[in-house]
Amino acid sequence: AAHAYYAADKLPTKYGVVLFYAYRTVADPSALLEWHREALGADCLGILGRVRVAAEGINGTLAAPMTNAHTDDALASSNLHTYVHLAVSKFPEVFRDVDWKTSVVDGGAPPFPDLKLELRDEICSSGLK
Repeated sequence: AAHAYYAADKLPTKYGVVLFYAYRTVADPSALLEWHREALGADCLGILGRVRVAAEGINGTLAAPMTNAHTDDALASSNLHTYVHLAVSKFPEVFRDVDWKTSVVDGGAPPFPDLKLELRDEICSSGLK
């Protein structure tokens, strides 16, 4: 099947996945979202997934092809490591003490069809607003 970022015959087979969220005041959610657009939108890192930004915090699940198929270290062997490093360096007040949950998807299609970055009222939809 065709994919937005990879030719059908060049789809990676193993992906690192990182899930994260932080409930803390984000002084400028638009700036945080714009940074994500600049850092991830050019596709230079090959990262796909979802990130929601709001005044109350950030919530994301991202995936990237693993460059070493012989390991299960989702961060160290994919460009997710670069993302985490850049995010923590640029926005320490947002990403401090975040518990980065990682996993590996081995085989099959990419975990996400594209990259979706959103400015929302809530980082997790509660249905209350």
